[in-house]
Amino acid sequence: MRQAAQLELDDKGWLHLGDHGVQLAPATERLAALLIDHFDEAVEDSLLADESDNASVNRWNSSLSSDLIHLDQFVNPLGLEVVPMPDHAHLLRRCRH
Repeated sequence: MRQAAQLELDDKGWLHLGDHGVQLAPATERLAALLIDHFDEAVEDSLLADESDNASVNRWNSSLSSDLIHLDQFVNPLGLEVVPMPDHAHLLRRCRH
């Protein structure tokens, strides 16, 4: 189980923040685990691509991008967001309003 503050990802693919949770798609689970380990810190896309189910030499950019968009959609109801950062990186953080 991975944790960042009150954020937990269990071994069944459920991401919990406090009393609320969402079940992640298998393609986004490993990305979420890495981003949780580095919560609110930028993670290089090359490291994220290594965790992506769809990583392939010819299409990792589009597959990774798609997986990150889906992960963002999954975590938004929990008040979280996946944010692109400069220099080909992303981070997971609480939504800023």
